[in-house]
Amino acid sequence: MTKSSRDKRAIDRFAAVSAVICRVTGGLSLGSAIAEVTKLPFIDTEGRPLSVSRASLYRWHTDFVAKKFDGLLDKERPREAISRVLPSAFVDFMVQEKAVDPDASLPEIIRRAEVDDVIAKDSISRSSVWRCAKRLNLPIFAEKDGRFDDARRFEHEYRMRMLLCDGKHFRAGATQVRRVVFSYLDDATRKVLAAIVGTAEDRSLFLRGLMKVIRRAGLMDGIYVDRGPGFKAKDSALVCGRLGIPLILGRARYPPGHGKIEKFNQTCGNDLLRGLSNDLTLDPSCEGLTLRIDHYLTSMYNPRAHSSLRGLSPDQRWDMDEHELGVVTDLRKVEDHFIVTKIRKVSRDNVVMLDEVPYEMPLGYRGTNVQVFQHFLEERFTVLHEGRHVALHKVDLHANARDRRIKHEAAKEPVPEQKIRTAAQRAFDKDHASVVSPDGDFYDRE
Repeated sequence: MTKSSRDKRAIDRFAAVSAVICRVTGGLSLGSAIAEVTKLPFIDTEGRPLSVSRASLYRWHTDFVAKKFDGLLDKERPREAISRVLPSAFVDFMVQEKAVDPDASLPEIIRRAEVDDVIAKDSISRSSVWRCAKRLNLPIFAEKDGRFDDARRFEHEYRMRMLLCDGKHFRAGATQVRRVVFSYLDDATRKVLAAIVGTAEDRSLFLRGLMKVIRRAGLMDGIYVDRGPGFKAKDSALVCGRLGIPLILGRARYPPGHGKIEKFNQTCGNDLLRGLSNDLTLDPSCEGLTLRIDHYLTSMYNPRAHSSLRGLSPDQRWDMDEHELGVVTDLRKVEDHFIVTKIRKVSRDNVVMLDEVPYEMPLGYRGTNVQVFQHFLEERFTVLHEGRHVALHKVDLHANARDRRIKHEAAKEPVPEQKIRTAAQRAFDKDHASVVSPDGDFYDRE
């Protein structure tokens, strides 16, 4: 099993464990929380339905509590065949049919294979087919009708039990540049703890804003987000797993879960964001816009009375809450969790692709696989070169067109002198050998 597949399976398990921890935090017992989570439809990292059993959830929860994210990783074991009893032709046929018709049942797949003469009639077991389909993570059941889902509104009792996050796109400045702001709202108090502006809704922006919240208020018990590109990214789940924070990916079009943060986005858009596109003197940089939004939060939104808080403001509700905050004493240790390593292949022209952007590598690595460190908080990439971290820079094509190439001559090690004797020379020496030894004495011959 490759490292990437182990990470994918661990991230799928982390999503299920996060749902369990969220319900335990809300007051349910572990058994009741697991019973509820087994009824939820999960989607894996590749967008396919994923079913979870109670036994697996108990085991994953125990492993996560003991070893955090590392406890959810599969143990490395030797690669085995997909199935020892099913013909490989049938396995390929099943994968192909499921790709075209994912709602087809396994007995239907078996009947199709019998009709197409892929297998003989009644030659394979349904149980073997089911286990093989589970091992290949193929969709087994048709998608259920969601009209009767038990969708409920929720609100946590104490602050920092659940953090809501969502992105809001807007335009700013005379040139109408497009920007996006990530806002981080506490579910219990409705206080917006931080906001950060960027150019795209990606994982780097989400993680930098998350660290901003941790510096101000400490660690939270869980994060509830939608399925935006910055939230469902593997790196986002990996960092949250290292921090021990459950990352809940909510369902699409689910107002009971996303209503609070969406309402804040609407309020912020009416109060502030819509006016930024008409300000011709505005600085459209991400830092300048972040400063404006932070000022709006501290001076207007958080001190303002909120209708859902019975006339209290988010600041007042936050200060009245006596729940102890998870303040971080060693920020450096937490920041280390925001460094993710990647393995990349260096091209022949000494370039490595990172986030679809070419970066130049130090000389001497072309054609090799290198380990690249992505520092999300500092927005940079580094590699270990000669015992120290060296920052990578984007390729400057225009500068490379004018710059002269450096000639590096490989150091030549002295080669000890050896006398070469060809076959002709060796044959002559054999037939006309000297009668005198190297010391000048005659050889004894009988």
